[in-house]
Amino acid sequence: MLVVAAATTFALTSLVPDGAGLSVGRALPTADAAATDVPTAVSRGTGRRPALPAVLVVDGVERPVTTTATDVRGLLAEQDVVLGDRAVSHDLDAPVVSGMRVLVVAATWTYETVEVDVDPEVVEVDDPTLPAGERRTVSPGTPGRTVTTYLVTSVDGVETSRAEAVTVVVREPVPGEVRVGTGQVPARTPAARPSPPPAEGTTAPPASPSPDDDATAPPGDGTTAPPGDGTTAPSAEGTTAPPASPSPGASPTAPPGTRGTTPASAKELARRKIVAYGWGAAEYACLVTLWQRESSWNYRAANPSSTARGIPQAMMSLYFGPDWRESDAGRRYLSTPSAQIDWGLNYIAHHASFSTPCGALDYWDRHGSY
Repeated sequence: MLVVAAATTFALTSLVPDGAGLSVGRALPTADAAATDVPTAVSRGTGRRPALPAVLVVDGVERPVTTTATDVRGLLAEQDVVLGDRAVSHDLDAPVVSGMRVLVVAATWTYETVEVDVDPEVVEVDDPTLPAGERRTVSPGTPGRTVTTYLVTSVDGVETSRAEAVTVVVREPVPGEVRVGTGQVPARTPAARPSPPPAEGTTAPPASPSPDDDATAPPGDGTTAPPGDGTTAPSAEGTTAPPASPSPGASPTAPPGTRGTTPASAKELARRKIVAYGWGAAEYACLVTLWQRESSWNYRAANPSSTARGIPQAMMSLYFGPDWRESDAGRRYLSTPSAQIDWGLNYIAHHASFSTPCGALDYWDRHGSY
C-alpha cells in the first residue's frame, strides 16, 4: 500500500452552514424573547427562559454549566468561548436542550490518497474432460489497482477518524480461471491374487481343458463387453457433458450502495466486517447494543440538536469539516451504510479510551456517549 500525499488542511473560520441541517423528531419549544431583549451579533438567540443544565467540553476540559441561551452560539458567547479555528460538535443555531454535551476541539482535516492492489476474482469452470474433483489452473488472473482518497481528521494533532471520500479504479482486475473436473473417475481393477504354491511333496493336477479353449468367441457373445454398455468407461474424446443447470433460487448481485439500508442487513454487514479487526462474537454483541442505543441501526438517523448522523452517529461537524453537507466524504457517508459502518469500526479501533466495541460500550455506560 502506497500513501501518495497528505494534501490539504482546512482552518475552521465559520461553522454556520448555508442551509439548514436534517433532523428527526420534534423541535423543542422555546420561549419568546422578552420585548426588551435586543440580541447582538455575538449573543443572538440568548432570549430569557428557564436556566438549563449542560456540559461544555473545551479542549478536553469539562465544565458543567447552567444556561439560559436558546442556541449553541448563545451558549458559547455566554461562556466566553471563542472558536477561532476550533470545531464544535453542534451546529451553532442548534437549540440548547437540558443535559446536552457540547464539544469544542482543535480539529484539522487533511486528504490522503492511497493506491491499493485488488486481488482478481477466480472463476471456476466445470470441465467434463477432467476426472471429478481434479482442479487445473488455466490462468491466475491479473491484479487490479485502485486509488482511494480519505478524509483524515486529527484532534489536537492525533488522528481520530478516517473516512473514504472517493475511489477511482485505475486498472480493472482480470479474472483468473480454474477448471474443475466433472467427468467420470476411471474404475480401478483389483490386482489378481497369486495362487498359493502346492504343498511340499505334492504335484498339482493338470488343469482340465475347457471345451471351448480352441474356439474363437464371436463378438457380442458376452465375453467382451461392447463399448458404452456401462462395464467399461468410454473414452472422453469427442464427448460433451450436458450444461450445468443454474442454482435454484440464485439471486442477482445487489447494486452498489444498497447493502445495510435496513437494520437487519446493516447488522449482518457489520458482523462480517469486524472479522478484519480480530473481534469475535462477544465484541459483535457489544457493537449491536452500542449502535442500537445510538441509532437503532438506522443509516438515516439524525440527532435533532447535534450534527451526529448515521448508524455510529459520527459528529459530522467534527469529523467531516465545516462543509460536511457538501463534501464528497460527507455525502458518501450519509448515503452509504457500509461507509458508516467502516467509519464507526475504524473510530472505535483507534480511540485511545476504548479500542474495542465492548470497551466503547463500557465507556458509553460511564459517560452517556462514546
